[in-house]
Amino acid sequence: MTRMGVSRSWLLLSFVCCTANASGETGPPSSLEVDATAMPCALALPGSIAVDLNCPDKLLAIREINEAKCFLPNSPGAMEVRKAWLARESLAADAAGRDPVVEAFMAICLVESIRGASVVGPVEASAVAFLRQALNEPGRGIAGIAMAGLSAVLIKEDVTTIVRLGSTQSELTIPAIAALSASCIPEAKAGVTSIRAAYAGTQQQLQIDRFLDGSKDFMEHCGREGMSSSKALPAQTHPTPPALGVSRIASPDAAQVRTALNSTNDKSALQTLLDVKCGAGNGDVVEEMRKAWRGRGTAGGGLVSDPVAQAVIASCLIQADSAARGDESEIREAAGVLRSAIHSDNSMAVAAAVEGLAIIAADEDVKPIAEVSLRIPGLLNWSVRALGFTCGASNLKTLALMRKEAATDKVRDQIDTVYKRVAPVREQTCSKNN
Repeated sequence: MTRMGVSRSWLLLSFVCCTANASGETGPPSSLEVDATAMPCALALPGSIAVDLNCPDKLLAIREINEAKCFLPNSPGAMEVRKAWLARESLAADAAGRDPVVEAFMAICLVESIRGASVVGPVEASAVAFLRQALNEPGRGIAGIAMAGLSAVLIKEDVTTIVRLGSTQSELTIPAIAALSASCIPEAKAGVTSIRAAYAGTQQQLQIDRFLDGSKDFMEHCGREGMSSSKALPAQTHPTPPALGVSRIASPDAAQVRTALNSTNDKSALQTLLDVKCGAGNGDVVEEMRKAWRGRGTAGGGLVSDPVAQAVIASCLIQADSAARGDESEIREAAGVLRSAIHSDNSMAVAAAVEGLAIIAADEDVKPIAEVSLRIPGLLNWSVRALGFTCGASNLKTLALMRKEAATDKVRDQIDTVYKRVAPVREQTCSKNN
């Protein structure tokens, strides 16, 4: 089994840590939006974007922004980021929302939320302006993040700046190549060539070539009829299930999870399991899931007797145990459940299976995962992001197979576009694990 067991969120956080160290430095509103910025951190419940931006923990704030589903138009998370962006100057001096790196991720979220829109509002325009300013002030240490955020809205002047930075600052070379590769304007393609030429005969050129070679199947999205970097993704025809291990509210505590697991199979109890964040900081909650998992064969097993709940729990345990190098026999058992769940007609169970099996990254799961988006088109974006944010050569094989078997050019374009958003993070993180 490939030992990369890290969640998508923490992969992004690893990228942010490196960036920060190098620099030296939809729906109804959330219930925590009620003047959350005025709430003292010591009294606030964690898990809300508004609250986390008011508190000093920058990595937690970035994780919440990354999990806001900004790519979904008018998602509750994107709306919360929008409100926080407007209020950020009123935050305390040590608040996460005042940190330039956190501000950059807020801006990226806002830009992503208007991808394909014909009209850009003043708030989103200010986010684009922030990223362009960061790009032109590389000393602030967030130029690489700004490149990723601007990739969908690049103009000729942006390309000139990115080429200059990528050609002269080696730590910005791959972010520059990735941003330019995601754009369809002609200057961007020429920019990739220029940066590569600047490092001819060096180790940096080899790194550029490795990145380009690994991404070549996803760089053919330009030039087709109706496709450009400013076009919106095709509308999804199936509802996207809740993100597993991702929540816009506080992660449930051990007592809440225990109550849910012992309850009957109802939607609110299952939602509690979906809200669990399965990282290392939630060990007591994960243990409640583990106890229920081990006792799932007993009579009157409560919610854990439901196959969908079993898939959600199995995915959570794989995420937690892979990161902590836990019991491999239990990981294998959980993987077996997910390999059955991936053929389910329930999109929530299938989404859990994709997430868990992407962490395992075994060759035997390539075809079943690739077939998911053919059966349930609404899971296409979810699958690409789960695979793209997770290391393992077999995940790239799965993405290539999805692309090869895509029913139409529009679907192939969608795969390309979503992957290009996560490729820089994958390159930064996975290259360190090799």
